[in-house]
Amino acid sequence: MQNQVVDISDKLQEVARGNETAFRDLFLQYADHLYAYIWQLTKSRELAEEVVQDIFLQIWISREALAEVRNFRNYLFVIARNHALNAMKKMMRERKRAMEWELARGKKIRPRPASPTSTSWKKPSGSCPPSSRKPGS
Repeated sequence: MQNQVVDISDKLQEVARGNETAFRDLFLQYADHLYAYIWQLTKSRELAEEVVQDIFLQIWISREALAEVRNFRNYLFVIARNHALNAMKKMMRERKRAMEWELARGKKIRPRPASPTSTSWKKPSGSCPPSSRKPGS
């Protein structure tokens, strides 16, 4: 465990200096775990993929700050949670505006798919996104 902490600390230092290979390694090491976590929050493949990409883009843009990060996993997952919640709020605001626009234009509103926060949303049977489940599970 101590060796992993040193390895990630060294990797973060390299990324902070602009090493693209170290950044790619960091992405490959954490992207799948991050995707699964965000998917659990949002229940949306598209949103989870978008949030993972946005987070790693944000990390690359502000990479110099990584030199000060002591617990990258916690840092990453706090950013992920906040970003996912903001993305879901934005999605809900956009849906509300679209409905208001349709009402204002006098159009009949078509039912929209259930959102992750609605009571009719059904939780998948497994804890992983369907694409990562083994056949038959």
